[in-house]
Amino acid sequence: MRALKKDILKHDEKAYIEISKLNSELLNPQRIIEKQNIELKKFNQLLKKISIEDSLTGSYNRRYFYNYMRENVLPSQSDNSMGLVLIDFNHFKAINDQFGHDTGD
Repeated sequence: MRALKKDILKHDEKAYIEISKLNSELLNPQRIIEKQNIELKKFNQLLKKISIEDSLTGSYNRRYFYNYMRENVLPSQSDNSMGLVLIDFNHFKAINDQFGHDTGD
């Protein structure tokens, strides 16, 4: 009887170890996916920043301006007044020539 009890305990212990190992293997892919999701969110934030900022000056670019107008100004054109400021930089051609016209917006 003792030998049988001992065999059952050994079997239970082996089964517990095997179940623990399988559970660990199941959790590992989930952790990998969670890490990849975090990285993906960071890259998406970076891509969004790159897509709306001028790479030369760091100021907002034409895409940001168009999106802002479409989302905020055009829908509220009822009785609200709006002002627009345009800035023209003199001699900016030299900067564009040095860094390339595609670099700045």
